[in-house]
Amino acid sequence: MFRPLSVFMSRTFEIFGIDNLSGEIIWQRRLGGSVIPLEDMATGTKRMPLFVLRTTSHFPLPAHCALLLREKDTGNGVLFLFNPMTGQPMTEFGFDDDVVDGFLHLGYHVTQCSMLHYQATEETYFLKGLMILDSKNSAHFYPQWISSTLMEDAHQTFLYVANPTTGVISGFSFAKKVGQEAAMKKTWEIELPPNTQIITAVASKNPMERVNSQGRVLADRSVLYKYINPNLVAFVTQAVDKYILNIYLVDVVSGTIVFSLTHKRAKGPVHILHSENWVVYSYYNEKSRRTEVASLELYEGKVQSNSTAFSSVTAPLQPTMERQAFILPGVIEAMKETITEKGITSKHILISLSSGGILELPWMFVDPRRPIMAMSEMRDEGVIPYIPELPIPSDAIINYNKTVLRVSGIHTAPSGLESTCLVFVYGLDLFYTRVAPSKTFDLLKEDFDHFLITAVLLGLTVASYLTRKLSARKALKQAWK
Repeated sequence: MFRPLSVFMSRTFEIFGIDNLSGEIIWQRRLGGSVIPLEDMATGTKRMPLFVLRTTSHFPLPAHCALLLREKDTGNGVLFLFNPMTGQPMTEFGFDDDVVDGFLHLGYHVTQCSMLHYQATEETYFLKGLMILDSKNSAHFYPQWISSTLMEDAHQTFLYVANPTTGVISGFSFAKKVGQEAAMKKTWEIELPPNTQIITAVASKNPMERVNSQGRVLADRSVLYKYINPNLVAFVTQAVDKYILNIYLVDVVSGTIVFSLTHKRAKGPVHILHSENWVVYSYYNEKSRRTEVASLELYEGKVQSNSTAFSSVTAPLQPTMERQAFILPGVIEAMKETITEKGITSKHILISLSSGGILELPWMFVDPRRPIMAMSEMRDEGVIPYIPELPIPSDAIINYNKTVLRVSGIHTAPSGLESTCLVFVYGLDLFYTRVAPSKTFDLLKEDFDHFLITAVLLGLTVASYLTRKLSARKALKQAWK
């Protein structure tokens, strides 16, 4: 029987597998006190990244997950490898001999870690690999034999590291391979004065995201093409002694600052989202003493530079920028955008409020192209007039009467249906649900008349059979005349 599970780890270093439908704890496993979370260099927060290296789609090979931690005594990185369906450590053939009870001690400090998104085949056991950057700027791979697959396209792989202590954002590319290590070469560097600016948030695009529409059709039937740069990352910095907030959009392959802006009399906490060609973030306006939500949207213009593939090396000129700010009558604890399989469904923004509600806000409400004066051209595009305050209707609260307090984050994932997005909210409480931003256009309604459609299909089948018999009889009579 197929059983969808959610896997997560608590601060007490226990991993849980929970049934999505019933909320029942299927399995749990305690890792002990010898490991501690990693420290995010960009934001200084504690994190325990979980990577799904192989799903359940490749039977008889089991699903494979990797949890990245660090040793409490030495600070070196350690991987815990386990089967997410059972919670048992991985012991199958084809992996490193140094794995003991699921733990693989790396022997070096971890600076950055990324999952490799190549095409997994039977030769690689349908396994996605991990690339880990250490403190000496050397790249390591798990499993180690996956490095030969990667080195074929090494020139297309880049990494970036943001250090809030020094205020330096650096980009790396492959230089050469030495044994099981791959030396990385620093290709660019951006220095932000640490005594005046501190990096507080970093937002990159979801690697699973698919963009269905490359442009936006205007009222005059022309197309405004989106600036869809997969290498664009948003950095948020805050001043040390003043209420100043800075937003930087950086191409992490070339090191180009595509756009930057400054908010005065503004402070955190800052929650930021980055998807397709837009960025949405929230902050506290110290002058007006309220929470505001700002949105940025980037366009190439009415001429698309390259319709087949994007290149940061030959990127177009400065993109056209649209931006707007809105007032939200509430306090935000977390934000996340919806995501679907093909990207056809409309984007909605999920906002966790301090009151305990989870607000599902359509993108059209934070669209920076909302005009102050209502115009017929904008109505043809489907853009609503600008109103400073964002609504919080009761029917947009997706958790209904189930209060969800002290939310730490929201995780979204595509389902097997294009119309549906899976939502998991975690913090003091756990909440799981499904949302359909564009309604369930690929599902039959509950009141669908199955009897009627069955009767119609049976009638058409019988009619086609009788028609064929009558046609054959008529043809036979014509032949005897």
